[in-house]
Amino acid sequence: MIVLRSGEFVDRLRQETAVRPILPPRLSWAEIQRLVCQRFDVPMEAVLQRSRGGAASASRAVLCYTAVRWAGMAGNVVGRFLSMGSAAVSRAIKRGEHILLENPPTKEDLYREFHKS
Repeated sequence: MIVLRSGEFVDRLRQETAVRPILPPRLSWAEIQRLVCQRFDVPMEAVLQRSRGGAASASRAVLCYTAVRWAGMAGNVVGRFLSMGSAAVSRAIKRGEHILLENPPTKEDLYREFHKS
């Protein structure tokens, strides 16, 4: 018997070429943080500090968006990494989505990096 949340089941799904495109990428928090910070040319430590405005704030918002929406992480987990409450993470997700919608090349580049096989 295979349990739906078991690693074996998910690993089998990841091997199915028809299903692979709809599964979220398997990236660790550190990998997601590195990809976003590289793209925004921001030191990784900067997104962990509280700030308003500027590149660090924008990259933190995109980090929240990509971690939750693309990588399937829970918002409360992202909040713990960033020392943010759930409401702040929720607002950051919306800001991150808006930032990426305003800059399609950045969104496309990040998406490609996230989904490298």
